[in-house]
Amino acid sequence: MTGWEPIVYAAQKKGINAKYADPKEGYEGWSNDLLLHKGVKERGQYKTAHEFVNWVYSGFFGNQIMKLRGYCSPTDKVVKYAEKHPDEFDPEWSRGKQNHVLNKFKKKKGETYWQNVRPDNFKLYEEWWEKLRRA
Repeated sequence: MTGWEPIVYAAQKKGINAKYADPKEGYEGWSNDLLLHKGVKERGQYKTAHEFVNWVYSGFFGNQIMKLRGYCSPTDKVVKYAEKHPDEFDPEWSRGKQNHVLNKFKKKKGETYWQNVRPDNFKLYEEWWEKLRRA
């Protein structure tokens, strides 16, 4: 999934038949994780920090970030929230975006690389990534 999902979405909106390849070399994977550090307790922010994390994973945030940026949220609450709030988010669209990303991982053939462990052809990857950014 290297190349950031929104690039394909933006191209498709312009009528370009853009799709992700299924490279035999594998994918680069990454995630955004929320961690509570001990300073949260020390500063008396434990409850507030948990409320924030619960809000992020509640469904609204996942739908909003997916709508704005193309990121797929890793929680089932996204689709459930969209189904309960169809005036804010299209449940079919949310379900489709999540299924699209989940299916990539189910059928992937290659390795998944974290950002600090790159395949041998990293220089070529970076050159093409720069071309995409300039396009």
